Amino acid sequence: MKLFGKNVAEYVSFAKPVLTVIFIVWALRFGLSLAGFPNSTTKWSSTTVVALLGMVYFAVRVHTQGFGSYKQLFGLLLTQNVFANALVIVGILWAMVGGHDNVFSAQEYSGGMGANWLHAGLHVLIGMLGFSLVMWAVGSLILLVTKSLASHKGGAATAPTA
Repeated sequence: MKLFGKNVAEYVSFAKPVLTVIFIVWALRFGLSLAGFPNSTTKWSSTTVVALLGMVYFAVRVHTQGFGSYKQLFGLLLTQNVFANALVIVGILWAMVGGHDNVFSAQEYSGGMGANWLHAGLHVLIGMLGFSLVMWAVGSLILLVTKSLASHKGGAATAPTA
């Protein structure tokens, strides 16, 4: 399947370092929660923080490595956010099936929703799609600055400007 001229596998390959860190942080958070650590402890391992750092990383690297431009940046952010939110949904479903809250279904981190289909669905709508669009807007500004700095230094990558 192609998205903005690249295969999904190309996005996953390019995003692999960030996706790996997202998985490690999610597993740490989920594991600590299941082991009984308080949410006040598990909250310090945040996939959202990793995703925000990933946005900056992608916004710079998409140009400097010649991966593409604004459309490809959106594809990378969508890949990252679908992955991260799918993992969170796993945590929500775990709580729904098992009947025991974890950090992903805790009232204080779920807007009071807990473990239910609405909460999981909002991670699809807002987490995967909405967050990707917001991050793309911010990331596009970072990409614009990156392109500008690269052209002023004479080191612009030979990236497509699609």
